Amino acid sequence: MPIADWTVPMILTTPYGTIDLNGTLVGGGAYLLRPDGCKMGVGVRSTKDDVPQADGSILHHRFLTGTEMVLAIQLWADKGDSLPACDAQLQGLLDDLLGAMRSLLNAGDNAGRISWTPAGQNARMLDDIRLAGYPLEAIVDTSAGMELTVLIDTEYPYSQDLTQTRTGIADGATTVITNGGTAAYYPVFQANRLNGVTSGSSCSGFTLQNLTTGIDFVYDSTLPGAIAIAGGSYGEIDTFRNSIFRNGNLTNLKAGVDELASDYFLLETGANSIKIVGCDVDVLWQNAWA
Repeated sequence: MPIADWTVPMILTTPYGTIDLNGTLVGGGAYLLRPDGCKMGVGVRSTKDDVPQADGSILHHRFLTGTEMVLAIQLWADKGDSLPACDAQLQGLLDDLLGAMRSLLNAGDNAGRISWTPAGQNARMLDDIRLAGYPLEAIVDTSAGMELTVLIDTEYPYSQDLTQTRTGIADGATTVITNGGTAAYYPVFQANRLNGVTSGSSCSGFTLQNLTTGIDFVYDSTLPGAIAIAGGSYGEIDTFRNSIFRNGNLTNLKAGVDELASDYFLLETGANSIKIVGCDVDVLWQNAWA
């Protein structure tokens, strides 16, 4: 998933603070990316066996890794100048950059991201990023001054739109959600909620369906150890982590999942017909990009 233009402005959000890449900072100084030193992509996890007593290979189901991004960051006096940063300005830029990168080491949920706007497209991002390779100084061109190369990564196997969409589906209704990107997306479902408003009634069970792919997710409070989703609460289904918790981070509701009839389904590229029976549901999703 290469980026077509590494010269567009990028915003690196970290627990330490925000770093503007490819733009002039307030008070002077600039972090400029060297395009031929930057890259982004995923790896393929694959295993295969030799065909016994014959030519060829037996190919097993393959998966993708999370996304990695390499940034080659040069420290300049100003975006429009041909002078590298030096002296006190250089030290200030370096301190802020190292502080930001170090704070990403074990950044929590929604604490780190890098976003940019491709030409003619909506803004995109890598979300929940962490530091995977500590910044290393490199000398590529002595006239460019200091350059640091850093590796960041995310658990997700795609980049995604910066803005999240919330689609509400009423009990018994079917709604088409169109993933306009180029990669399947792991959505979050909030059962017993509609357009951000949690129902006052309890929900004893529901069936959530992707009619396009034929995959269901079934919740049944009569299963051993299961409970109904109480009024004023919702069950948040995180399809990436295969989890369901009350209000997102409270009671674990996994006992109510009918494992034999359920899967934590994705939103495939293109149109997805989503149906809910048993309660309302909000779908939180974004376009995903390969």
